[in-house]
Amino acid sequence: MDLFREPRAENLRETLEVRTRLGFQFEAGGEPFAGAADDDVLEQVIRAGARISAIHETVDELDLMLSIAGFGFEDLRGAATPFRIAETEIRVGGLEQLLRSKKIAGRPRDRAFLRSFAARAEDEDET
Repeated sequence: MDLFREPRAENLRETLEVRTRLGFQFEAGGEPFAGAADDDVLEQVIRAGARISAIHETVDELDLMLSIAGFGFEDLRGAATPFRIAETEIRVGGLEQLLRSKKIAGRPRDRAFLRSFAARAEDEDET
């Protein structure tokens, strides 16, 4: 699952602090990441558009996205659909934007996702 909040140091710090209290460990670029308390480090990570993986032994990996290929934060926020889960509102990005972003990014995992998505859509069309 991907989480994309407005890329500001205070948002990233808050996200890392909450996930740390929940028992998550973090990696960036395959290396342990422990720079949550340092605003300079957080600003550098944001400028680089890095992806921080939040890893937990009992929960699926959560990717903290600091940029999305082809879209700015405001583009995505404006098109997102709000959902309420308990006391919290979350906004979920649109499928078309997700597919376009994965196509633009072109990473191996994105290409694999697009192939899988296309195959599944083809299967549904046949039924």
